[in-house]
Amino acid sequence: MINRKNKKGVSAIVATSLIILITVAAISIVWTIVLPMIRDNLQGSQACMEAASSITIRTNTGQTCWNKTNSGTGDYNGTVFVQIERSSANIDISSLNLRAIDANGNAQNTILSTSNDTFFGPDGLEPGDVYVYSENTTEIIVAFEIVPVLTVGTQEYSCNDAVAAAEVGLC
Repeated sequence: MINRKNKKGVSAIVATSLIILITVAAISIVWTIVLPMIRDNLQGSQACMEAASSITIRTNTGQTCWNKTNSGTGDYNGTVFVQIERSSANIDISSLNLRAIDANGNAQNTILSTSNDTFFGPDGLEPGDVYVYSENTTEIIVAFEIVPVLTVGTQEYSCNDAVAAAEVGLC
């Protein structure tokens, strides 16, 4: 006669139930972590696409150019002027990363907060406005790019690529 009370092991029903429980718990944990990350990236990418159609560099008015100043020593000195225009798209721009690219391909980055009232005015970077940015430089500036930093929900999201770019000629 076999004593069944001393038998140690887990029945197939209990083992299957534990596997299902562990799988459901793992899926719910991954879902709560991955879903918000995907949603935030999608919202940020969508905002960058809207910014690409909202922010432009005006080149047809002649105010986007590089003004060479003769220093007499053969060095290049000058001022780059860039006319930035914002359409009426409903996006929240917290700052702009302005890249002045010289003839050697080097970028001079300037980050401007849109709440900087000395540049954008007391209301910030408002839809429908046009701003002229100027920066003194010792390099020949051949191109200019704008990479916005957007506020999506409660987080700031920097676009990976420039949403506006233009070649810069001499004034």
